[in-house]
Amino acid sequence: MVYVGRTHSTRVHHEVGVVQRCPRCGDTPFALVQASGAGSSHSAYMIDEAGARRRAALDAYAALLEEAITARGLVPCPSCGARDPRMPARLRRTLGLKAASAVVIFAGIGAPGVYVGYPWFGGVFLGIGLLFAVALGVEHLLRQRRLRARLTFVPPPPELRTTEPVMEDPEDGLAVYLGWDVPTPASAAAPPPPSEPTAPPRPAGRQKRPPTLPTARQKALPFLMLAGAVTGAVLLGWGADVWLEGHQTIHVINPCVSSADVRIGDATLALAPGAMVTVTRPEGRHHVQVSLQNGHSYETDITLENSVGQRLGRSTAFIFNVLGAEPLLWEEIVYVDERVHRKNPRPRARILMGVDFHAIRDVEYLFTEPPDEVELHGGAQQAIRTMLSRIQEDPIDVIDVATEQGLLNPNQALPYLEGHILGGDRRPELATRYLAVCGDARQDARCQAFLQKAGLTQEP
Repeated sequence: MVYVGRTHSTRVHHEVGVVQRCPRCGDTPFALVQASGAGSSHSAYMIDEAGARRRAALDAYAALLEEAITARGLVPCPSCGARDPRMPARLRRTLGLKAASAVVIFAGIGAPGVYVGYPWFGGVFLGIGLLFAVALGVEHLLRQRRLRARLTFVPPPPELRTTEPVMEDPEDGLAVYLGWDVPTPASAAAPPPPSEPTAPPRPAGRQKRPPTLPTARQKALPFLMLAGAVTGAVLLGWGADVWLEGHQTIHVINPCVSSADVRIGDATLALAPGAMVTVTRPEGRHHVQVSLQNGHSYETDITLENSVGQRLGRSTAFIFNVLGAEPLLWEEIVYVDERVHRKNPRPRARILMGVDFHAIRDVEYLFTEPPDEVELHGGAQQAIRTMLSRIQEDPIDVIDVATEQGLLNPNQALPYLEGHILGGDRRPELATRYLAVCGDARQDARCQAFLQKAGLTQEP
């Protein structure tokens, strides 16, 4: 079954007379308001066309009277200058409700991104909600300005004595007149039909004012401001992404006992033994040249690459470790609610060695100490953070501890020890430990070739 229907819309514009008693001086000035209103109603299956037109006209005239009363409540009394505080307070409450709803809705849209680990996503939508709330505030101020401009205090026309108000509140001293040339408009069967709107005649002696119906541009102002806010947020995110793409930080470490000169693209760094410095380079492929004070040098290529989410939200650590000679400890830090967990879960950990370049994703604490406590959100019972730290210990001790903990990987341990030997550490104990690791990994041929390359006469 196919549904059909028709929506009837009505727009009316009239001069409305408003009389309201001043709360301070008790005066009842007559205000003439150029008010407008719009209404609509739907006719299902087009079986109630006349009723839909009537309902649309009633809604339009109700909106017209409401606008006239609002305009009068915003303008101070011409006799004493007192302003009725009730109307501005009501408009502020309505604005606050709309603005809070907009912020909550947009924050709710961005909340899933925060939950899955992309806080920038939630921040963008929260910013859009705040910008939309600001747009509502600006539209609120402009509407008040338009309403105040449409109101004029004039002497009451003589016809007003024989005209009954279409709306009256004796307790508040409020009376609203529409079409005061008609003796008893309240006895009319219905408001004028929307298809033939007729403006009431103007009292003699008043100048004609141009109609002040809101234009389509004025009606669309909040939506245009929202579109501008969304566009601004998108451009801001795009600009931040472009800037971060060209400014990626590389941590350069020299763990050797000799000083090193490291050239990454057109940037040259001089590093003392054990030093770590940072350099900013754009994403992409870079050629690296390393020269040690002991005469050893080598070249390699590195690639800096990130996704949009990694740039804007979750951090990526780019580390260049000369000769791969310093081990890095990656580990998880697990924070648990001790009231729920009786036994702490076992975090993961691994040692990175023997590789001169690392691109490690999602590191919360990079070469910094993690806090002792964190706040758990949303009823979570635990929180997991990741940490990356330097292990500045003697390489022999590192091999021993890694072997005891079951973290020793010969494929990483061999280049790690080779890096220390090439970096200038020629202790016999280190060469002996290197021979032992080669023997355990059954890499005798590699060991012999490396010792000859390094200028050591020992053979496995």
